[in-house]
Amino acid sequence: MHYWKSENRIFKAVRKKILDISISGSIPDFLELTIIVEWYAKKGFMGDAGVSYLFKTNKGSILFDVGFGPSRPAFCHNAAKLKFHMDKKGIDNEILNKKKLIIGIV
Repeated sequence: MHYWKSENRIFKAVRKKILDISISGSIPDFLELTIIVEWYAKKGFMGDAGVSYLFKTNKGSILFDVGFGPSRPAFCHNAAKLKFHMDKKGIDNEILNKKKLIIGIV
């Protein structure tokens, strides 16, 4: 329960966008999944414990991250290699460094 209260601020920040997407009733035209971090990695990428997935649709994008974020080199290395720049997406590095679970609208 304590964890939920500390992360409730993050949930409230994206709640309206999540509700807008889910209430609209229409299904996205496409879904693109980009794996930023996983345990196993292709040559040139870094693997790490936890996962970080970027889901893109014509209705918006969601970053689902249960890894270590930028506190470990795998996330930053792979994100740069994939040309995914968090600062341009409005994702706060300070929040990512403190998180246990982040689901953010990007």
